[in-house]
Amino acid sequence: MGRITHPLGLDNTPNAALFADVDIFRARTRRWHTLKTMYRIMTVCTGNICRSPVGEYLIREHARQAGLEVEVASSAITDYEIGNPIDTRAGRILTARGIDPSGHRASRFVAEDFDRYDLILAMDTPHYLHLKQLARTEDDKAKIRMMRSFDPAMAGKNLDELGIYDPWYGQMRDFEYTTELIDTAARALIAGLAAEGDAA
Repeated sequence: MGRITHPLGLDNTPNAALFADVDIFRARTRRWHTLKTMYRIMTVCTGNICRSPVGEYLIREHARQAGLEVEVASSAITDYEIGNPIDTRAGRILTARGIDPSGHRASRFVAEDFDRYDLILAMDTPHYLHLKQLARTEDDKAKIRMMRSFDPAMAGKNLDELGIYDPWYGQMRDFEYTTELIDTAARALIAGLAAEGDAA
C-alpha cells in the first residue's frame, strides 16, 4: 500500500510501511546479530508510569526467556511524572507475572536517546507524532515504530488504528486489557528479533 498523508502533515502509514523502515530494521537486526552487540530498545508513552514501563518490563522478560541480550528502557514525552514510580495498578499486574517493577522511576525522552537506542516504540499516535517531530535525521525517524505494529493481527492497519489507549483514567480491567495488547506486541517483537538472528 502507498503512503497516506496525515492531516497534521506527518506520516500516517499502514503497518507494512511503518516497517518500510522494515528493511532498515531488518538490516540493523542482522548487523546486531552479526556483531553480537547489545540491541537497545526504548518504549515511550505520556508519563512513563503505565504503558511504557509495562512495555519495557515485558520486552525484557520475553528477551530473557528467548535468550536474547537486549537492553530495554522507557521514557515519557512529558514532565508530568518525572521521578515517580510505576502506577500501582500496572505494578500489580507485572508483579502477578513474576516481574518486579519497584525500581522504575519515570524519565523524559530526549533527542540524544535517538543515539542511544536502535528502536523507539511509541505506545499511541500522539507519542509517535511527537517523536517524529523530535527526530533530527531520517535515520532517527526510521527508528520510530508503533508498539502494536509488531502485533501480527494488526498487519495492514493505519497509524491511527495502532494506538494503545491510556488506562490511567480507567479501572483495573483497563490496565489488564492494555497489558495484554502490549504483551502480544512484545512477544512478536522478540520472536522477530530471534528469527532475524537465525537468518543472519
